[in-house]
Amino acid sequence: MIAVYRRHGATADYEIAWVTVALRDLRVKDDAWARMDPAHRDAHRRLRTNMVLTQPGHVAAPAPLLALAAWQSGHGAMQARPARPRHSKAAVTTVAGRTDRTAFPLRRY
Repeated sequence: MIAVYRRHGATADYEIAWVTVALRDLRVKDDAWARMDPAHRDAHRRLRTNMVLTQPGHVAAPAPLLALAAWQSGHGAMQARPARPRHSKAAVTTVAGRTDRTAFPLRRY
C-alpha cells in the first residue's frame, strides 16, 4: 500500500479500512513501524493521515505511526506520553528530543 502513496496514487476506502483494522494487532503495528523508511516519510505521513481521517473509530492504531512520520518530516515533536509506558513505542518519547529525524531501533523495556 505504501508503494501506491510513494507514487502519489490513491487507494480504495476498503483497503484503508482493512489495513487500519489490521494495525490493531501489535505485531502488525510493530512490523509497520519497523518498515517505515525515512526516505519515504512524506508518503508514510499521507497514508497514516488518510487512515486517521477516514477511520475515526480506529484512530489509536495508526496514530503512533502518523506521529513518527510527522516527526521525521519535521512537523512537530511527539509530546504526549503513551498510555502504556512499557510498550515498545514508549521509547520514542524518551529519545525524540535527543535524536535526528531518522529511524532508530527500539527495544522493549
